[in-house]
Amino acid sequence: MLPNSPTPLSPFYAVKRILLIEDDAADRALYRRYLTQQLGSEHLEFEEASSGSEGLALFTARQPDCVLLDYSLPDTNGLLMLASLEALCPPDTLCVVMITGRGSETLAVRALRNGALDYLVKQQFDQVMLHKTVMHVIEKNEWRQYQARYHLQLQTVNQQLRESLLSLTASRQEVTDKNTHLHAANQEIGVRNQQLAHTNQDLDNFVYAASHDLKEPVNNLVGLFSELRRTATFHDADEAVVLQLVDESLRSLSTTIHDLAAVVQEQRHPGQQATEPVAFAELATEARLVLRPELTATQARLTFDFADLPTLPYVRSSLRTIVLNLLSNAVKY
Repeated sequence: MLPNSPTPLSPFYAVKRILLIEDDAADRALYRRYLTQQLGSEHLEFEEASSGSEGLALFTARQPDCVLLDYSLPDTNGLLMLASLEALCPPDTLCVVMITGRGSETLAVRALRNGALDYLVKQQFDQVMLHKTVMHVIEKNEWRQYQARYHLQLQTVNQQLRESLLSLTASRQEVTDKNTHLHAANQEIGVRNQQLAHTNQDLDNFVYAASHDLKEPVNNLVGLFSELRRTATFHDADEAVVLQLVDESLRSLSTTIHDLAAVVQEQRHPGQQATEPVAFAELATEARLVLRPELTATQARLTFDFADLPTLPYVRSSLRTIVLNLLSNAVKY
């Protein structure tokens, strides 16, 4: 059972209102007496009408739980009354017991087909049958209304579930799309980090190579200026000062180059660098670009043949440094 779902009630837990539409006052009094003797007056309220028009007015005003409807009325008949009563209430809520005369069973069947819940034949029922019939149709009508409310609530819950499922599906698709974008972004970041790592390695190798290549000529210049200061005689004081400044600058430059080489060497961790297949042809192209000034000045020409070993699994930055150092020394000497 659904939470807070409506539950059917026994029809006589509360006071029930009975509408008697009968043109014969004696019959109306008989029906009242029969029902009161069986159920007690404290459980029943009666409304009485002697014509169809009066019955319709009372039905609209009082909304009875059950209608005892005589088929033969002065201004209409039972079938027309059924149609009029059904027009005054929601579908499947009309509770009518049709009362017909002797030999009118065919009319009673037509009444059942047109909305009556049961029928009785005059002078062929007693108070027990009337009580059971009225109680049965009220229970049947309340159960029918309970089912209608329950089905409506069930439809509402099903609709809410369908909407929730659609919302959940949309949210799941949104999460999937965001995860896809995030994965793509992470891949792009990984590629860029790898490129940045290669660039940093290349920069470290360049600084190390440059400091290594500059160390010897700078040291030679430092030694030369030291010898000049030791052996030369300067008559102009400004010349001596200039020479001293140049010597100090060269020593400072030598210290800087030495410190750069030491820092780069300390930060390089060959054991932590990943190896990869390195194409020698790519390194040769880079070497030509880096050494273009030296090649132009010396009119040297570089020729490569990597047919036997086109690639080598190695740390790319380290192999690039080795190739550049070898080629630079070959051009220089």
